Amino acid sequence: MRGWRGLVWTGLLAACLAGCGGSAPSPDGGASPDAGSVRVATSIAPLGHFLERIGGGAVTVTVLVPAGQAAETFQVLPRQMEELSRSRVYFLAGMPFEEALAGKLRGMPGSPKIVDLREHVDLLHFDCGAEDGPHGHTSTASIESTPSTGGHGGHDHGHDHSHEGPDPHYWMDPLRVKRVAAAMEAALAEAFPAQAASFAANRAALDAELEAVHARVAEVLAPFRGGVMHVHHPAFGYFCDRYGLKQEALESAGKSPGARRINELAEAMKDAGVATVFTQPQFTQGEAAALAETVGARLVVLDDLAPDYAENLERMARALAEGLAR
Repeated sequence: MRGWRGLVWTGLLAACLAGCGGSAPSPDGGASPDAGSVRVATSIAPLGHFLERIGGGAVTVTVLVPAGQAAETFQVLPRQMEELSRSRVYFLAGMPFEEALAGKLRGMPGSPKIVDLREHVDLLHFDCGAEDGPHGHTSTASIESTPSTGGHGGHDHGHDHSHEGPDPHYWMDPLRVKRVAAAMEAALAEAFPAQAASFAANRAALDAELEAVHARVAEVLAPFRGGVMHVHHPAFGYFCDRYGLKQEALESAGKSPGARRINELAEAMKDAGVATVFTQPQFTQGEAAALAETVGARLVVLDDLAPDYAENLERMARALAEGLAR
């Protein structure tokens, strides 16, 4: 009996030691617990989706901003910094918090390579002082002729945040995403050359999907070219630019409107016959809901950070078409 118990305890001890050893961090910087894969990271879910599509099983992707939270007011948690320290590549989107984050990452021993995705697309600029629209709303208007690496402006934890300089929401245009995908593929191939052919094939498949969703969205929105999309937060400038629409934001220079401003906007929107106001789930709905109620318009929620990219763009197109047709 004593010998039998000894065997049992020996086996349990061996199992515990094996389990503990398996959870230890790998000394190979960027190596993932998934055998043969490499750790990479980015800030937002749509970019994480593209990385997963291109990387397949060869990459493990960390996305910093959780679902339902606004990237404009996000702050990186200490445990996320620890995760980033184990990543091989960080794909920088251009969100406000990433300017400080990039500086911290560059100062870390064995820091991940930083790929600034803004360098690979033509950026729009927030036209903060413009009153191009019939109601004087802030809109995204001008296109940079050369790629820009500027940030989104300073933000705080409140809903009052600046909109000036380059607009970072470029993933809302599927054809710009093709350039982003090319940059992702190149960086992944450099980090994991053994999988370069797989990355290239995956990126080609993603490109085909992006072309297809662009064609479908363009067809849905073609009858509404020149229409105005009334939004709470100006995240749809690239989408509007691609499909011949205009974005007019409830926020002005990054500031939420007060009651007086909402009433002024409501009168102008009533005169224009606006039937739909669009908002996003990451922001409080109070101002947009009050405006929609005053105007007698529907309030429709669109999510620029949804991870199911192609399906989300088509949902947006249908919602816009329905709203503009009223």
